[in-house]
Amino acid sequence: MKCLGRNEACSLYSLAETPRVLVASTPESRAICNDPLLYGLEYTRLLKKACVEVLSRLETNLRESETSVVHLLRGGLNFGLREAL
Repeated sequence: MKCLGRNEACSLYSLAETPRVLVASTPESRAICNDPLLYGLEYTRLLKKACVEVLSRLETNLRESETSVVHLLRGGLNFGLREAL
């Protein structure tokens, strides 16, 4: 795993070059994963904030025809990450 950048707001790692596989971690995504009582509007707000932080760190333009989104977070389908891209 290669670190692509790390600070208090976001850690971004590359797992593979072809296909390009990225793993990201933010305080908000960790809160979602670690607190099963976090739900509702607070959950959605944190997930959106995490997605904005990760997407702003990417140094490439994502193309819909070349991008796949895998939801690993619990309830990931509750937020339209594909639409955010």
